[in-house]
Amino acid sequence: MALVDKSVEACLAAIEVYNKPDFRYREEAFSILMLNAWELILKARVMREGFGKTRAIEIWEPRVRPNGTKTMRQYPKLNRSKNRMSIGVDRAMALVREYSTDGIDERCVQNLNLLKEVRDNSIHLRNVDPGLGQRIREVGSAALKNYVSATERWFGVDFSAYNFYLMPLAFHSPSSVVESLLSDRRPVAVRNLLKYIGDAAQAYPSDEGQAFNVTMKVELRFVRKSGEDALPVRLTRDPRAPAVQLTEEDILRAFPWDYKELTQRLRARYTDFVINNKFHGAKKKIETDEALCRTRYLNPSRPSTGMRKKFYSSNILTKFDEYYTRK
Repeated sequence: MALVDKSVEACLAAIEVYNKPDFRYREEAFSILMLNAWELILKARVMREGFGKTRAIEIWEPRVRPNGTKTMRQYPKLNRSKNRMSIGVDRAMALVREYSTDGIDERCVQNLNLLKEVRDNSIHLRNVDPGLGQRIREVGSAALKNYVSATERWFGVDFSAYNFYLMPLAFHSPSSVVESLLSDRRPVAVRNLLKYIGDAAQAYPSDEGQAFNVTMKVELRFVRKSGEDALPVRLTRDPRAPAVQLTEEDILRAFPWDYKELTQRLRARYTDFVINNKFHGAKKKIETDEALCRTRYLNPSRPSTGMRKKFYSSNILTKFDEYYTRK
Protein backbone atom coordinates (compact mmCIF):
# COMPACT_ATOMS: atom_id res chain seq x y z
CA MET A 1 0.00 0.00 0.00
CA ALA A 2 1.38 3.41 -0.99
CA LEU A 3 0.48 4.97 2.35
CA VAL A 4 2.49 2.35 4.22
CA ASP A 5 5.57 2.94 2.06
CA LYS A 6 5.24 6.69 2.48
CA SER A 7 4.84 6.28 6.23
CA VAL A 8 8.03 4.23 6.52
CA GLU A 9 9.91 6.84 4.47
CA ALA A 10 8.69 9.58 6.82
CA CYS A 11 9.88 7.54 9.80
CA LEU A 12 13.30 7.02 8.22
CA ALA A 13 13.53 10.75 7.54
CA ALA A 14 12.70 11.47 11.18
CA ILE A 15 15.48 9.17 12.38
CA GLU A 16 17.98 10.57 9.88
CA VAL A 17 17.26 14.13 11.01
CA TYR A 18 17.52 13.22 14.68
CA ASN A 19 20.81 11.38 14.25
CA LYS A 20 22.59 14.22 12.45
CA PRO A 21 25.76 15.25 14.35
CA ASP A 22 24.85 18.92 14.67
CA PHE A 23 21.27 19.96 13.93
CA ARG A 24 19.70 22.66 16.12
CA TYR A 25 16.10 21.87 15.14
CA ARG A 26 16.58 18.18 15.92
CA GLU A 27 13.79 17.40 18.38
CA GLU A 28 11.16 19.57 16.73
CA ALA A 29 11.88 18.25 13.22
CA PHE A 30 11.86 14.67 14.49
CA SER A 31 8.50 15.17 16.18
CA ILE A 32 6.95 16.66 13.03
CA LEU A 33 8.19 13.83 10.79
CA MET A 34 7.46 11.06 13.30
CA LEU A 35 3.92 12.31 13.77
CA ASN A 36 3.53 12.40 9.99
CA ALA A 37 4.68 8.76 9.82
CA TRP A 38 2.11 7.82 12.46
CA GLU A 39 -0.70 9.72 10.72
CA LEU A 40 0.02 7.91 7.44
CA ILE A 41 0.16 4.45 9.02
CA LEU A 42 -3.07 5.09 10.93
CA LYS A 43 -4.77 6.18 7.72
CA ALA A 44 -3.48 3.08 5.99
CA ARG A 45 -5.04 0.97 8.75
CA VAL A 46 -8.35 2.81 8.39
CA MET A 47 -8.26 2.27 4.62
CA ARG A 48 -7.63 -1.44 5.10
CA GLU A 49 -10.67 -1.67 7.34
CA GLY A 50 -12.58 0.21 4.61
CA PHE A 51 -11.68 -2.43 2.00
CA GLY A 52 -8.94 -0.30 0.51
CA LYS A 53 -11.24 2.54 -0.54
CA THR A 54 -9.88 6.08 -0.20
CA ARG A 55 -13.31 7.27 0.90
CA ALA A 56 -12.59 5.67 4.28
CA ILE A 57 -10.09 8.42 5.03
CA GLU A 58 -11.78 11.31 3.22
CA ILE A 59 -13.87 14.01 4.88
CA TRP A 60 -17.47 13.97 3.64
CA GLU A 61 -20.06 16.48 4.79
CA PRO A 62 -23.35 18.00 3.68
CA ARG A 63 -23.48 21.26 1.74
CA VAL A 64 -25.20 24.35 3.03
CA ARG A 65 -28.07 25.64 0.89
CA PRO A 66 -28.56 29.38 0.26
CA ASN A 67 -31.33 29.37 2.89
CA GLY A 68 -28.94 28.00 5.51
CA THR A 69 -30.23 24.43 5.62
CA LYS A 70 -28.00 21.42 5.00
CA THR A 71 -28.41 18.84 2.28
CA MET A 72 -29.11 15.21 3.12
CA ARG A 73 -26.48 14.09 0.65
CA GLN A 74 -22.81 14.07 1.68
CA TYR A 75 -20.08 15.60 -0.49
CA PRO A 76 -16.29 15.38 -0.22
CA LYS A 77 -14.71 18.39 1.44
CA LEU A 78 -12.19 20.10 -0.85
CA ASN A 79 -9.05 22.04 -0.04
CA ARG A 80 -7.91 25.27 -1.68
CA SER A 81 -6.58 23.40 -4.72
CA LYS A 82 -9.94 21.59 -5.07
CA ASN A 83 -8.56 18.23 -3.99
CA ARG A 84 -10.39 16.02 -1.52
CA MET A 85 -9.36 16.48 2.09
CA SER A 86 -8.47 13.52 4.29
CA ILE A 87 -8.97 13.03 8.01
CA GLY A 88 -6.31 14.24 10.43
CA VAL A 89 -4.31 12.29 12.94
CA ASP A 90 -6.86 12.85 15.73
CA ARG A 91 -9.68 11.28 13.76
CA ALA A 92 -7.46 8.46 12.56
CA MET A 93 -6.40 7.71 16.15
CA ALA A 94 -10.02 7.68 17.32
CA LEU A 95 -11.06 5.26 14.57
CA VAL A 96 -8.19 2.81 15.11
CA ARG A 97 -8.69 2.92 18.86
CA GLU A 98 -12.29 1.74 18.40
CA TYR A 99 -11.29 -1.42 16.53
CA SER A 100 -12.11 -4.51 18.56
CA THR A 101 -8.86 -6.26 17.67
CA ASP A 102 -5.32 -5.09 17.10
CA GLY A 103 -5.97 -1.40 17.66
CA ILE A 104 -4.14 1.17 19.78
CA ASP A 105 -4.57 1.89 23.48
CA GLU A 106 -4.54 4.95 25.73
CA ARG A 107 -0.75 4.81 26.13
CA CYS A 108 -0.24 5.06 22.38
CA VAL A 109 -2.74 7.90 22.15
CA GLN A 110 -1.02 9.82 24.95
CA ASN A 111 2.37 9.34 23.30
CA LEU A 112 1.04 10.76 20.03
CA ASN A 113 -0.57 13.64 21.91
CA LEU A 114 2.87 14.51 23.32
CA LEU A 115 4.35 14.47 19.82
CA LYS A 116 1.53 16.75 18.67
CA GLU A 117 2.25 19.14 21.53
CA VAL A 118 5.93 19.37 20.56
CA ARG A 119 4.95 19.93 16.93
CA ASP A 120 2.43 22.62 17.81
CA ASN A 121 4.93 24.41 20.06
CA SER A 122 7.82 24.17 17.61
CA ILE A 123 6.67 27.17 15.58
CA HIS A 124 7.55 29.53 18.44
CA LEU A 125 9.79 27.42 20.69
CA ARG A 126 13.52 27.26 20.00
CA ASN A 127 14.84 24.19 21.76
CA VAL A 128 18.03 25.28 23.53
CA ASP A 129 17.15 23.50 26.75
CA PRO A 130 18.96 20.20 27.44
CA GLY A 131 16.17 19.03 29.74
CA LEU A 132 13.62 19.46 26.97
CA GLY A 133 15.83 17.56 24.54
CA GLN A 134 16.05 14.70 27.04
CA ARG A 135 12.29 14.58 27.48
CA ILE A 136 11.59 14.66 23.76
CA ARG A 137 14.05 11.82 23.23
CA GLU A 138 12.12 9.75 25.78
CA VAL A 139 8.85 10.52 23.99
CA GLY A 140 10.42 9.93 20.57
CA SER A 141 11.96 6.60 21.57
CA ALA A 142 8.56 5.37 22.71
CA ALA A 143 6.87 6.69 19.55
CA LEU A 144 9.41 4.86 17.41
CA LYS A 145 9.07 1.59 19.31
CA ASN A 146 5.27 1.87 19.21
CA TYR A 147 5.41 2.60 15.48
CA VAL A 148 7.57 -0.42 14.64
CA SER A 149 5.36 -2.71 16.73
CA ALA A 150 2.12 -1.47 15.13
CA THR A 151 3.42 -1.43 11.57
CA GLU A 152 4.83 -4.94 11.83
CA ARG A 153 1.58 -6.29 13.24
CA TRP A 154 -0.74 -4.44 10.88
CA PHE A 155 1.11 -4.73 7.59
CA GLY A 156 3.93 -7.22 8.15
CA VAL A 157 6.64 -4.66 7.37
CA ASP A 158 10.12 -6.10 7.92
CA PHE A 159 12.31 -3.52 9.66
CA SER A 160 15.37 -5.77 9.93
CA ALA A 161 17.01 -3.93 7.02
CA TYR A 162 16.84 -0.60 8.84
CA ASN A 163 18.73 0.78 11.82
CA PHE A 164 15.69 2.01 13.71
CA TYR A 165 17.19 3.70 16.74
CA LEU A 166 17.82 7.18 18.09
CA MET A 167 21.44 7.79 19.02
CA PRO A 168 21.75 9.63 22.36
CA LEU A 169 25.17 11.12 21.63
CA ALA A 170 24.57 14.51 23.19
CA PHE A 171 25.36 13.26 26.71
CA HIS A 172 22.61 15.40 28.23
CA SER A 173 22.61 15.58 31.98
CA PRO A 174 19.81 13.74 33.77
CA SER A 175 16.62 15.73 33.41
CA SER A 176 16.16 16.07 37.17
CA VAL A 177 19.55 17.75 37.51
CA VAL A 178 18.95 19.97 34.52
CA GLU A 179 15.58 21.04 35.83
CA SER A 180 16.97 21.99 39.23
CA LEU A 181 19.76 24.03 37.66
CA LEU A 182 17.96 25.74 34.82
CA SER A 183 14.28 25.88 35.75
CA ASP A 184 14.38 29.54 36.77
CA ARG A 185 15.96 30.62 33.49
CA ARG A 186 13.68 28.66 31.19
CA PRO A 187 11.16 30.44 29.01
CA VAL A 188 7.58 29.93 30.18
CA ALA A 189 6.74 27.96 27.02
CA VAL A 190 9.55 25.48 27.71
CA ARG A 191 8.55 25.03 31.35
CA ASN A 192 4.92 24.46 30.36
CA LEU A 193 5.85 21.87 27.73
CA LEU A 194 8.20 20.06 30.13
CA LYS A 195 5.46 19.92 32.77
CA TYR A 196 2.97 18.57 30.23
CA ILE A 197 5.35 15.80 29.17
CA GLY A 198 6.38 15.07 32.76
CA ASP A 199 2.78 14.74 33.94
CA ALA A 200 2.01 12.26 31.14
CA ALA A 201 5.14 10.24 31.87
CA GLN A 202 4.22 10.08 35.56
CA ALA A 203 0.65 9.02 34.80
CA TYR A 204 1.80 6.26 32.43
CA PRO A 205 5.21 4.94 33.61
CA SER A 206 7.31 3.06 31.09
CA ASP A 207 6.45 -0.65 31.15
CA GLU A 208 8.06 -3.18 28.82
CA GLY A 209 5.11 -5.50 29.37
CA GLN A 210 2.74 -3.06 27.63
CA ALA A 211 2.08 -3.12 23.89
CA PHE A 212 2.61 0.65 23.74
CA ASN A 213 4.32 3.21 25.97
CA VAL A 214 4.03 6.96 26.48
CA THR A 215 7.74 7.49 27.15
CA MET A 216 10.86 5.35 27.37
CA LYS A 217 13.59 6.12 29.87
CA VAL A 218 16.93 6.76 28.16
CA GLU A 219 19.99 6.46 30.37
CA LEU A 220 23.72 6.78 29.73
CA ARG A 221 26.10 5.05 32.13
CA PHE A 222 29.78 4.18 32.21
CA VAL A 223 30.48 0.69 33.51
CA ARG A 224 33.74 -1.07 34.34
CA LYS A 225 33.16 -3.94 31.96
CA SER A 226 32.56 -4.52 28.28
CA GLY A 227 29.71 -6.51 26.85
CA GLU A 228 27.16 -6.81 24.10
CA ASP A 229 24.86 -4.37 25.88
CA ALA A 230 27.54 -1.70 26.29
CA LEU A 231 27.01 1.58 24.46
CA PRO A 232 30.08 2.99 22.69
CA VAL A 233 30.67 6.68 23.35
CA ARG A 234 32.35 9.44 21.39
CA LEU A 235 34.66 12.16 22.70
CA THR A 236 33.96 15.78 21.85
CA ARG A 237 35.58 19.17 22.21
CA ASP A 238 32.20 20.88 22.31
CA PRO A 239 32.43 23.34 25.25
CA ARG A 240 28.66 23.11 25.72
CA ALA A 241 28.79 19.38 26.49
CA PRO A 242 28.73 18.46 30.18
CA ALA A 243 31.97 17.11 31.62
CA VAL A 244 32.37 13.35 32.01
CA GLN A 245 35.13 12.10 34.30
CA LEU A 246 37.05 9.05 33.02
CA THR A 247 39.23 6.78 35.13
CA GLU A 248 42.56 5.33 33.96
CA GLU A 249 40.76 2.05 33.26
CA ASP A 250 38.19 3.87 31.11
CA ILE A 251 40.97 5.57 29.13
CA LEU A 252 42.83 2.30 28.55
CA ARG A 253 39.65 0.72 27.24
CA ALA A 254 39.07 3.63 24.87
CA PHE A 255 42.74 3.80 23.80
CA PRO A 256 43.99 0.20 23.95
CA TRP A 257 46.85 0.31 21.42
CA ASP A 258 50.42 1.41 22.06
CA TYR A 259 52.92 2.19 19.30
CA LYS A 260 53.85 -1.46 18.75
CA GLU A 261 50.24 -2.60 18.51
CA LEU A 262 49.39 0.27 16.18
CA THR A 263 52.15 -0.56 13.70
CA GLN A 264 51.20 -4.24 13.74
CA ARG A 265 47.61 -3.34 12.92
CA LEU A 266 48.72 -1.05 10.11
CA ARG A 267 50.92 -3.76 8.57
CA ALA A 268 48.02 -6.19 8.64
CA ARG A 269 45.64 -3.66 7.10
CA TYR A 270 47.63 -2.10 4.22
CA THR A 271 49.63 -3.40 1.28
CA ASP A 272 52.04 -0.46 1.13
CA PHE A 273 52.65 0.34 4.79
CA VAL A 274 56.26 1.11 5.75
CA ILE A 275 57.62 2.78 8.87
CA ASN A 276 59.26 5.82 7.29
CA ASN A 277 58.99 9.60 7.17
CA LYS A 278 55.57 9.34 5.50
CA PHE A 279 54.24 7.27 8.38
CA HIS A 280 55.70 9.48 11.09
CA GLY A 281 54.38 12.62 9.40
CA ALA A 282 50.87 11.17 9.11
CA LYS A 283 50.98 9.88 12.69
CA LYS A 284 52.06 13.23 14.05
CA LYS A 285 49.17 14.95 12.29
CA ILE A 286 46.60 12.38 13.39
CA GLU A 287 47.83 12.44 17.00
CA THR A 288 46.54 16.01 17.38
CA ASP A 289 43.01 14.58 17.52
CA GLU A 290 42.35 13.81 21.20
CA ALA A 291 39.60 11.40 20.23
CA LEU A 292 42.22 9.18 18.57
CA CYS A 293 45.34 9.58 20.71
CA ARG A 294 45.96 10.04 24.43
CA THR A 295 49.26 10.57 26.22
CA ARG A 296 49.75 8.97 29.65
CA TYR A 297 52.35 10.41 31.98
CA LEU A 298 54.30 8.62 34.71
CA ASN A 299 53.74 11.70 36.87
CA PRO A 300 50.47 13.37 35.74
CA SER A 301 51.00 16.30 38.12
CA ARG A 302 54.25 17.20 36.28
CA PRO A 303 53.68 16.26 32.63
CA SER A 304 56.62 18.32 31.39
CA THR A 305 59.03 16.02 33.19
CA GLY A 306 59.38 12.29 33.42
CA MET A 307 58.30 9.48 31.14
CA ARG A 308 55.24 9.45 28.92
CA LYS A 309 53.61 7.04 26.49
CA LYS A 310 51.01 7.47 23.77
CA PHE A 311 47.99 5.21 23.33
CA TYR A 312 45.66 5.03 20.37
CA SER A 313 41.98 4.39 19.69
CA SER A 314 41.09 1.67 17.18
CA ASN A 315 39.21 4.37 15.26
CA ILE A 316 42.57 5.75 14.17
CA LEU A 317 42.65 3.23 11.33
CA THR A 318 40.07 5.19 9.38
CA LYS A 319 42.44 8.15 9.34
CA PHE A 320 45.34 6.09 8.04
CA ASP A 321 43.05 4.89 5.24
CA GLU A 322 43.68 8.31 3.69
CA TYR A 323 47.38 7.54 3.36
CA TYR A 324 47.62 3.85 2.52
CA THR A 325 46.01 1.17 0.35
CA ARG A 326 43.78 -1.42 2.01
CA LYS A 327 44.48 -5.11 1.46
